Formats: sequence, C-alpha cells, structure tokens
Amino acid sequence: MTLLLPLPTDSSALAALYWHEQWHCIQTGLGLPASEGNTAHLDSEAGRTWLRLEMRALARALATRDDAQARKHLAAALRFRALRGGAGAPGTDALAEEAKLERNEGLAEYTGRSVAAAAAQADGVAAVVDALAKAESSESFVRSAAYATGPAYGMLLDRWSPGWRSALSAGTSLPALLADRIRIGPANIDVAHVGQRYGMDQVRAEERARAEERERRSAALRVRLLGEDAVRFPLKQPALSFDPRSLFPLDSVGTVYTPVTVRDEWGELTADSGGLLSPDWSQISVGGGAIQGCNASWTGPGWKLELEPGWRFSRLPSGWQLTKEDPLQCSK
Repeated sequence: MTLLLPLPTDSSALAALYWHEQWHCIQTGLGLPASEGNTAHLDSEAGRTWLRLEMRALARALATRDDAQARKHLAAALRFRALRGGAGAPGTDALAEEAKLERNEGLAEYTGRSVAAAAAQADGVAAVVDALAKAESSESFVRSAAYATGPAYGMLLDRWSPGWRSALSAGTSLPALLADRIRIGPANIDVAHVGQRYGMDQVRAEERARAEERERRSAALRVRLLGEDAVRFPLKQPALSFDPRSLFPLDSVGTVYTPVTVRDEWGELTADSGGLLSPDWSQISVGGGAIQGCNASWTGPGWKLELEPGWRFSRLPSGWQLTKEDPLQCSK
C-alpha cells in the first residue's frame, strides 16, 4: 500500500484514504481484481456534460429522504448515464469501461468513506453529497469520476438493497446492480425538460467553452510531446505516481499525466510539466529542447531523470536514448 504525501490533515479524510488503500490490498482475494477502464470519453464535451448532470441527479437522490423523489432523481441520473453510452471510442462500450473503474476505484472509495464515517459516527451520505458537488470542479474526469460516482451508487444500494455487496463479481456494474435491485431504469424522459432541473443549460455552456480551450491545449501538447524534440522513455514494468484529477487524453496516442513520476528498471523520471503515456504503457514522452546533465542525473524542460547504475542517457543521431551501459563521465 502506498500513500502519497502530503496526507490529509482531517482525521476522517485520512481514515477514508487509509481504508480506500486497504481495499486495494484485498480486492483480488474477493474476486474483484484491479482493472482500469478506458474512460478517455469523459474528457469530451458530451461525456463531461452528461456526467456532470448525472452527478447532480445522484446528489439529489442521496440528499432527499422522500423515496419517491429519490427514485425520480435516480431515474434521471441513469438516463444521463445512458446518453453517455455512445461517447466512447469506436468499438468500445463506454459504460462498461466506466464500470471497470467504478469496481476498482469506486468501490475502494465507497469502502474508505463508509468505514471512516462509521468509526466517527458521522453522516457518510452527507459527505458523499458534498464530494459530488466538489467533483464538478475537477480538471479531468477521466479517472477521478469513479471516486464520486462509486460511493454514490454504493450508498444508494445501502439505502434500498442491504446486503448488495454479496452480489459483487468481476463483471458487476454498480448502476446496473442498483437499477435491477429496485426495478428502475433510465426512464424515457424529456431530457430537454428534465435537464433544466439540474442546470443543463449552464453545464452545456461551460463545457462548450472548455472544449474550445481543450482544442488549444491539445495542439500545444502535441507539439511538445509528439514533435521531433520530444524525449521518449521505454517502459517495461512501470510504477506510476500521479494526480488522477488532471489526466488529459490525446485521442488514440495516449494520455498526458500532469504531474507524474515514473519508476522503471532504468531509474526514475519526474515530470512536473507532464508526460504522455502511451495507451499500452510501453512508453512515456516528455518535452525536449534544453537538456542538461551527465552521469546519472539529467534535467529537461519541466522534468528530471535519475538513472540506476549501469544505464546511460545520451544523444544519438535518432534522438535522446537510454541504453544499458555505463554512463559517460562528466568532463571537468
């Protein structure tokens, strides 16, 4: 189990983080192995719009004690989720990919929050409603959405279907499980009308503006991380530390992690300005240009590299490369 510094100063948040990570330690033994879904569609204009509306509807369902009203909000949430089904890459089931991440990070976050709330005799539901509201300001939903939706669906299952955890399997979708248990589905609602209850016009306007800014940022990242000056590091068994709230997909070429630290057999790369990780995690690219260093320590624009003994980083006609040999000594 790894906990990244700085740790939360709030005791409940720290407990939630601890039990979240403990879940990851035992999930495989429970028949729920870790599986990261491809949720790049959650960075698209449509994907973000329907997700934000789903989170708003989930928050209302959790917050009300009126079961009839809660069911209406849940039906709206499931409808907004269904509309996101076609937002994924061709040949993929967007909602199935989201379900993978909710089984992994969503269940872990549900576990952390539930155990922490029970220990503190606090209202875990209120904390999840607050988390759903705060989640809307996330820079990226690609990996972080499950931290909000997972606990929400988990606590709605607690409300209407105690004992639901015994039905979990490696293929479970939390929203589908909830819909099946209480016999409710994505109602054939008038989205234009119902969406107004959740501020749809405002969300759409904000996401349109973000999409335009995203295009500008995407173009700049492509120049920096895919151009001739980019430095590419091969990966065999990478271990990553990153902020799940800041992932930025670049279509089919990979995802930019900002910041990111990567450890592999050749050493450690820390890229505060971000690195482009290929879809199969076989390579990470950072910006080139002004690169300085020698022996085991190197720096470039927004990144630094520390090599393990027996590895060399040098400039070849084809560009900067890592080779398994003793490094060149620094000239005095």
